[in-house]
Amino acid sequence: MEICFLTREKNVCRLIMERLENSGCRCYLQDDWSLLYKNIQDFNCQIDMIVCDFTLISGCCFNLFESIFEMGKKIPIIYYNDPSSPDDERVNHWISQNELYYQFNFPQNCISTLKKLNEIICDPSVKRHISLLQPAIPVGWEKLRGSETQREINLLDFRFRNNLSPALFQLFEYMYKNRTKDMSLSELEKVLFRNKKDFFDHKSSVYSYISRLKNQIETDSATKIKIFRSSRGCYRMVVY
Repeated sequence: MEICFLTREKNVCRLIMERLENSGCRCYLQDDWSLLYKNIQDFNCQIDMIVCDFTLISGCCFNLFESIFEMGKKIPIIYYNDPSSPDDERVNHWISQNELYYQFNFPQNCISTLKKLNEIICDPSVKRHISLLQPAIPVGWEKLRGSETQREINLLDFRFRNNLSPALFQLFEYMYKNRTKDMSLSELEKVLFRNKKDFFDHKSSVYSYISRLKNQIETDSATKIKIFRSSRGCYRMVVY
């Protein structure tokens, strides 16, 4: 099967192409639609599938499906980084999209290639390079920093509404008052066990307390609160 990658994200597509070629496909890159258009018009065009960058076409004034259909061809078009479908539904989404535009039954001999393509895209070593498939970062995590104001809540009402134990409320109150800062595990350990005069490591207990606190407060009926863990192992509370 011959596959043309129409993309400006050449580096990540080379990763995908290399793995597809190991499965017997022939792949090549193209970043200019006009050149690809000329190739498709050629009577001897051997392209079996176009794997397209969603950002390359989505802002254009033409529909790629319609453009190819008007040439009398029905070459499957796959938007490999289309953010509109989850991993486990992506193959069906690709198939439905082509069947909708071309009004045909998707070629059975292409389905195994779609499954392989999706398998490659879902691989964390590849997916982390595909920007459109990354989960969104909540606004509070990036924007609500330093002296910037976050929503204020009544701590006592919040405690009784969520039935927080004294230890959980102690942890919550500290995190709430320091909610514009990153808090390390050691810092939170001191908050919970500052009156414990022993030599035990309480870090595993801190993980348990944080988990229990998250479960109790993140479903609060009146306030949206999230506790995030950063890549550095610190914690941050965001009040929306």
